[in-house]
Amino acid sequence: MKTTWHTTIWIALGAVTLSLGLVGIARSDDPGTSSGPGPDLLPPQFQHALGDPVAGQTTFRYETFGNQGFWTDAMQLPQGIASAKVTPLQALQLGLSVNIDAVNDATKTSLGAALLQVAGGADPSTTALGDPNVTLSLINQNAVLGVVVFDPQGNRKPLGNNGTLNLAAGDRVGLTCAVCHSITDSSIVPANPKLKTTGTVGKELDGPTNHGIDVGAIFAVAQRSLAYYPMYQLQFKALKNATIGRGNFAGLLTTPTTLPTEAQADAYLTGSNTDGSRYYPVGQFDAFPDGIGAPVHIQPFFRTDLSAPWGIDGGVDKLDDFNNSVYTVSLDPTSMLTPGGREFLHVIAGPVGDEIANDYEQVLKGIGVIPAGKNTLDVVPFVAAQDYLPSGEPGSLAGRRVDNQNLLNLNAYLNSLQPPPLGQFDATMAARGRDVFRTTKAAGGAGCTACHQLDPNKFVPPIIIPIASMYPGYNPTVIFTRQAPLSPIQKSFGGPSPYYDNRLAVLDASPIGGVRGFALPLKLDLARRTSLLSDDEIVGTSFDDAADAMMNSARRDAKAAHPFFVADPNDRKALIEFMKSLTTSAPSFTAAGVANGASFMGGSVAPGEIVAISGTALGAGFANASMQNTTVTFDGVAAPLLSVTTTQITAIVPFEANSKTSTQVQVTTGSLVSPAVVVPVMPAAPGIYTLAGTGTGQGAVLNQEGSVNSPTNPAVKGSVISIYATGGGQTNPASATGKVVSSPLPSLAGTTSATIGGQPAQVTYAGGSPGLLSSIVQVNAIVPASSASGNVSLAINVGGVASQAGVTVWVK
Repeated sequence: MKTTWHTTIWIALGAVTLSLGLVGIARSDDPGTSSGPGPDLLPPQFQHALGDPVAGQTTFRYETFGNQGFWTDAMQLPQGIASAKVTPLQALQLGLSVNIDAVNDATKTSLGAALLQVAGGADPSTTALGDPNVTLSLINQNAVLGVVVFDPQGNRKPLGNNGTLNLAAGDRVGLTCAVCHSITDSSIVPANPKLKTTGTVGKELDGPTNHGIDVGAIFAVAQRSLAYYPMYQLQFKALKNATIGRGNFAGLLTTPTTLPTEAQADAYLTGSNTDGSRYYPVGQFDAFPDGIGAPVHIQPFFRTDLSAPWGIDGGVDKLDDFNNSVYTVSLDPTSMLTPGGREFLHVIAGPVGDEIANDYEQVLKGIGVIPAGKNTLDVVPFVAAQDYLPSGEPGSLAGRRVDNQNLLNLNAYLNSLQPPPLGQFDATMAARGRDVFRTTKAAGGAGCTACHQLDPNKFVPPIIIPIASMYPGYNPTVIFTRQAPLSPIQKSFGGPSPYYDNRLAVLDASPIGGVRGFALPLKLDLARRTSLLSDDEIVGTSFDDAADAMMNSARRDAKAAHPFFVADPNDRKALIEFMKSLTTSAPSFTAAGVANGASFMGGSVAPGEIVAISGTALGAGFANASMQNTTVTFDGVAAPLLSVTTTQITAIVPFEANSKTSTQVQVTTGSLVSPAVVVPVMPAAPGIYTLAGTGTGQGAVLNQEGSVNSPTNPAVKGSVISIYATGGGQTNPASATGKVVSSPLPSLAGTTSATIGGQPAQVTYAGGSPGLLSSIVQVNAIVPASSASGNVSLAINVGGVASQAGVTVWVK
């Protein structure tokens, strides 16, 4: 056949393949209901590349990229823990947790005895729980989640080692993602309200938010907490000593001759307003060096394949870019003193940004982090990264990027993590709540699916909700005008939600063309929360109480943040039960859901056939990223994937299925595996591609001269047409799965015939098509002179199995 034929049909089949990825995922809601906003396919800008998830676990739990230099030499956090004689009980009260699998036998015995003593009525302070040496031992064993110890040579110490933490000899302690984004299963020591402990001891569970971690109090333990200066609430001399934070804290002030004190920094980290609310609340973290007191609630880090963009403000499209900013800025803010860091601060905050950098350098010199006579950049930054990259870019916020392979490995690991097991909920009420959730306001429901997905297995809509839509009381004052596309620095002072926009005052999504507002969160693992919204302004005694307060207009101001109220108390209760029931599920499909990718006829598969597998929770709506996170096997043999969405996978049946009568099909998404589904195997199961991608109508046919057959370009009687299909079965010579066809051309092993307009058509060739995948069957047939003219029926038969009805071709 001519090359132009194959070029043309490749384009045509490309359109068909795209449509295959969309078939079956369009929403069909009843009037007045919705399953959530689109799009069904995640736009490419949000798709993150993936590495090795096994290596990603090591990155998540133990990779510091050298930040032990900052936390040990600059902050002196481990020295502060040792000096303050922090006991295991106090560490648990700070929200730190212990991985029991990393604890050595001697310490397990000691802790076990302490638990028995406490159960018998002993004061915990008189047991091993009151021994500060046990705390140092647990840290040295790398058993405290997210706290990582290195020996003087820079080697990470083994889990459960029997040594001692020797800071004087050169041991160093760093922090990782796990300190905020891991918990344990509480199997050994659960949280205990009577002892005021929020940390736990048990097997490590990565991904869930540590809601009880007191980041501020942990930082305050450090001997030089001022080393984290730009991440605190500051006074800005360029703005007449203005300050922005949560309440009446005065802000830290640096002048040419004076520095703030450690006591002042600790007062910010642990102090409270007159109403008892903390300046730096428990369960929150302030990740950005903007000098504003803007800690926000820590978000979960599981099923990251379901969420984008990143950050509260949605300012970062890709997960690895977001994590890079955490490693190079949040866990080592001295990066802001590099040329790239200074440039970033200047661009986002002008003279205020310059002031933050200059004051920070003065503070580090004043507290001894940068010794007298030393060049600043000879001492900092501590994190090892590629330097002198474009600053302000999502992939290199401060002009720095840590090892990219580690970031991609971390992507893959975070994608694979699942939410923790569900707690108790009322299934009947949850079913009612689901209906309330999906029913529009106009139809008497809550209208939640105007923004949120109904199905938590689908990715969060990648949109940013403008803050004015989220907060009716938003009335900002412009503080500083910046160059486009950056929005002005602005703050809404007072009002019913006075801290809600703190995080957006300086940093929002405007640098990447987005709006000032909030990215949507995952609706998973909600029942462990007792405070809601990013600033935790809605506080309850339990999740049920907090969620009721969020939806109850009698308990909140009508102009407060997230003013989406539900009047009926029973509807509120039902919604709460529904939210408690939400979790991701294992992939699910049936044998009837495995169909020919051209005809969409199910019942059996053939070797080499392109099939469309329809079901639920099959994957995320990514392109390549989802296919790296999803596998399909036929009797354990991996199938090449052509497209993946949450509800449909397009895959190629391996030719290894030849001669079998059935095959077990299984789908794996992340760490979730579907039950094996048995599907019959036939020698052939042909289906003709159609240009509409629906399995009926105009067939994917080329006329003899290589043009696409159509109403305005019919085939001439007596000419040869090429019909494109899949499911032709094994070939001679045997074809390889997923490979492009080349010479010698493989012919179908099964006898092939065709009819055009109901008349037998002579088949001149049936087999693979050069330049196309081996799964694509090309059947060349002569249009019979006896065929009717016009839009006539088209069918092929391979090995006694006919293609689908309803396919047509134009003849003249």
